[in-house]
Amino acid sequence: MNTENQASKAEKLPPQNEESPSKAENSISHIKEQTSQIKKPTKVEITTAIKYLGYDKMPTDDRLLSLFSDSATIIETVSKPRFLYSYFDISKTSDGISLQNTPVILKGSSISNHLKGCDRVAIFCVTLSNAIDTNISKAKFDVLKQLILDTFASCFVEQYCEYIEDLIINENTATFHTKRFGIGYGDLSLTYQNDILTLLNAQKKIGVLATNSGILTPRKSVTAIIGFSKNKTNTEYNSCDSCLLRGDCTAFRKGEHCGK
Repeated sequence: MNTENQASKAEKLPPQNEESPSKAENSISHIKEQTSQIKKPTKVEITTAIKYLGYDKMPTDDRLLSLFSDSATIIETVSKPRFLYSYFDISKTSDGISLQNTPVILKGSSISNHLKGCDRVAIFCVTLSNAIDTNISKAKFDVLKQLILDTFASCFVEQYCEYIEDLIINENTATFHTKRFGIGYGDLSLTYQNDILTLLNAQKKIGVLATNSGILTPRKSVTAIIGFSKNKTNTEYNSCDSCLLRGDCTAFRKGEHCGK
């Protein structure tokens, strides 16, 4: 993780047990070793991305293959991924899930069920940059190219979500955790986006904003929550619930799963 992302974390989870200095040092070394094995995305996973376009396997049409290759190169070249995350203690109230020491209370049965038994969460925000939006907009007179660029960009930001999720979970190996849950999924209102961005100071640190209705800009940006518990989490969770591509995914419409 780069210095900026490291500095942006508001706090860390405290150790679960007091340890001698030697054990603590060994634990830190283990975390660093494991984190070094988590690979930052550098290439669009084309075989995954084309599934969202309705292709079960790579097509043989030369024009399509050229568009896939060119679009992936554009996304990889112009993306400037930035992210940050922070930890918050939580408690369940009659109104919903309270992020302690903040004015934010998350309301909705979906998030309440997802965080059942959890006492702390990590909240993250990631963006690919405005340059992605610009390049997608430039392709407006070539509908197919624009669709491919948009889909490949969504796939790439999903890859970054998985990367950040792995980083966060790897920092907290002493606790049980949920999968990530995107703001706006289930009955958790998109209008929480501004609250979340303010808590993370994402507007200033990584340039992510939200409209009054909760739409993020740049468009290829994501906010999500991961819960932590001292006991094994029993949450029933469908990873499609937190996927940016759900609305356009042909596999999802067929009742199938891409395997991610």
